[in-house]
Amino acid sequence: MMKRHADIIILCEDRAHVNFVRHHLKKRGFNHRKFRVILRNGAGSAKQFVLQRYSTEVKAYRSKANYLSLALLAVIDADTQDVQHLYRHLEEQLQNANMRQRKTDEHIAVLVPKRNIETWIVYLQGIAVDEESDYKTHPLAENHKQAGITLAEQLGREPEASCPQSLRLAWPELKDRLPG
Repeated sequence: MMKRHADIIILCEDRAHVNFVRHHLKKRGFNHRKFRVILRNGAGSAKQFVLQRYSTEVKAYRSKANYLSLALLAVIDADTQDVQHLYRHLEEQLQNANMRQRKTDEHIAVLVPKRNIETWIVYLQGIAVDEESDYKTHPLAENHKQAGITLAEQLGREPEASCPQSLRLAWPELKDRLPG
């Protein structure tokens, strides 16, 4: 497998996001030593942290993207909100910071799992899911590694009909917006 040398900034809510994304990216050939993880420290809403930090990280990405091989991957759970609402909310964060929206050639990917990342993790292990139920306590919800690897292996083809809608929306984000 080809080694990809891009530095990847991972902005996310929690360790479940980090573990899932790391295993996915490693399986795709990205060097795990080039990952920089940004998580909330201490108290407060993890979702709010990602929303507030997003424009700062996009600005940092843009300031270096012309001379570094760099990507930004933001992960934020939709919880009970509409997935598209969160995509729009992140765009509004850029607008509020007087920044332009993401261009298609920028390596800025956004993943918004509906209800939470555990929905994707359980689905990627062959279990039927819906996006209203909470899978955090499902016996397979801790298997971040296998789910991340499975997604990397499936990314080359179209999502299956049973694929959760939020994961279907994330497919082109992962496939087309990351370098390589």
